Amino acid sequence: MSYIYCYMTSFRFRPRFEHVTTRSSDELEEAFRSQQGDGLCACSAQVVQGHVVIKINQEDRHYWSPQLNINLEPGDGITTIKGLYGPSPAVWGMFTLAYGAIAVLLLFIAIIGFSKKSLGMDAPILWLLPILAAAGIALYVASQLGQKFGADQTYRLHHFLEDVVGEKIVIH
Repeated sequence: MSYIYCYMTSFRFRPRFEHVTTRSSDELEEAFRSQQGDGLCACSAQVVQGHVVIKINQEDRHYWSPQLNINLEPGDGITTIKGLYGPSPAVWGMFTLAYGAIAVLLLFIAIIGFSKKSLGMDAPILWLLPILAAAGIALYVASQLGQKFGADQTYRLHHFLEDVVGEKIVIH
């Protein structure tokens, strides 16, 4: 149990897993629908034909709360469960936008600064490059801290999944 907790809280981007079970995808979908709000997890599942999103209940959710996206892929007498832990779409979008803005600013400032430098002009704008690089590093550290703040809830999501499936699921 502690192995899973340590693994999911390590410095990783969006932990994922793949698990094969003999239960049908319809049976699993019904199990997710019937387990909503049960147990100590305080999790809820949204099921849409082969796709399940497990979230922490609204009253326990905070900005860094993770969610678990699961795809149920039926096979020949088996179902492959593919899962991906990650932040809510709002957090994901905000960080993606911030990284994109920093990258675009770095590119334009580098083009302008090095163009001036190659023409023999002063280029004090180049001093913004290390500042933007530091902002990118700070954003990365903030995302890792946020992942740590949500680690306990990630653990709860995983246990909810194992309770519904009825099998131990190992994260790779």
